Amino acid sequence: MTRDEIRNAVIQALTNIAPEIDPQTLQADTVLRQEFDLDSMDFLNFVIGRHDTLGVDVPEHDYPHLATFNGAVDYLASRVPACSRRSALITRTLAEGYGRRPFFLPRRSRALS
Repeated sequence: MTRDEIRNAVIQALTNIAPEIDPQTLQADTVLRQEFDLDSMDFLNFVIGRHDTLGVDVPEHDYPHLATFNGAVDYLASRVPACSRRSALITRTLAEGYGRRPFFLPRRSRALS
């Protein structure tokens, strides 16, 4: 995922939470909670949305990294490639199977066959 795609995902999340946000006014050092009057639930929804969209887990101790617009983009950009590699490994493992069967499929009972 490119930095522009991550930037657009952050903008999309912010405009979903606070529709009055004008993406054209976002500056690199914009403090998101202060500038757009986001409360703690709005911010938590922003974090959860980034997990759902980008697959990036953000531990609570890293929340300060997401305080500014550029900080959020930088933080997420540094985490997305690792997630992409992990996803590629899981996909390859599933495609090749684990042994003879994919590891997530239970064996069928002979009674049901």
